[in-house]
Amino acid sequence: MTKKEEHIVILGNGIAGLSAAETIRKENAAVPITMIFQEPYLTYSKPALSKMPLRSFQEKNIFLHTENWYQRRQISLLANSCITELLPKEGKILFTDRFSRTLPESLSFSHCIYALGAESFVPPFQNVNLPGVFTLRTLEDYHSLQNELQSEVQNKLQNELQSELNSQLQSRRRAVIIGGGAIGQEFAWLLYQAGCQVTILEAANALKGRLAEEKADRTLKQLIQDGIIQTRTNAKIREITNTSENLPPHAAGVQTEKEWFAADFVLISCGIRANTAIAQNAGIACDRGVLVNNSMETSIPCIYAAGDCIQNTQTATPNPGLWYFAKQSGETAGKSVARCLSGL
Repeated sequence: MTKKEEHIVILGNGIAGLSAAETIRKENAAVPITMIFQEPYLTYSKPALSKMPLRSFQEKNIFLHTENWYQRRQISLLANSCITELLPKEGKILFTDRFSRTLPESLSFSHCIYALGAESFVPPFQNVNLPGVFTLRTLEDYHSLQNELQSEVQNKLQNELQSELNSQLQSRRRAVIIGGGAIGQEFAWLLYQAGCQVTILEAANALKGRLAEEKADRTLKQLIQDGIIQTRTNAKIREITNTSENLPPHAAGVQTEKEWFAADFVLISCGIRANTAIAQNAGIACDRGVLVNNSMETSIPCIYAAGDCIQNTQTATPNPGLWYFAKQSGETAGKSVARCLSGL
């Protein structure tokens, strides 16, 4: 392609995509860069979501840059965009507005960086799609959980159900967390601070990991030791139970092989799974993630990948799914694209 046709398209606006865009712009002040992504928000700190108090959370504190920052660097943004297809031979991305049913639009590229990250892994428990069952991977997830807490006493049911509702409100805000890794423990601490009664269910024989903040970690461990935050290890989940028939559908508890735990909402923290579907459909080699080398090159020329969605074939270390790794891989992908643009 001629320089006139050069256009870098970055799929995703997590830290990997942002770092790639920043790196390319430092090396090349003129090449057009477009970031296309599904969320309505600018890039924000995902690790902060499990650390910011639910009751006093201020959204503005987690954004990495303002919209003006992107404008000054001539980085175009296409938010609320659902990517439907990546066409390597044609050098095009097909996408639609996530809130409408319009026909797909297309975006041409000379180089593409695939940084679509990962999504929360939700095991196939019965009733995982009930209202009141949450994951906490995105800012939209966070707001959904906030709304659940804030709307508990605002639910309006029919008059004949009011007595049943009143009895439930006496024991509201019981949270069951499925998954006792470091992130699950962070969620437990977050919900405890928000005034919830918390139970952690872990499939392994012990909770794993610790909180990053030492004082909070000590306090959490003491709360667990004192039984204020309940834990069950070797917990095999059978199902998430529904409310009684005369109430609107909503999570009411979690049934394991041995016992039942009442819940007003359930939070699933069972790890992440790389978003590879678009890449696989495009013919890009994938395994547990999009396969890349140390330069973040995929199996198709001019298409790179970075972040939580990748699997490096030149290292035995698995993708840790951590912020610093996504940032570094994004920078590497950006440097590779910049070298390619300069003819190196």
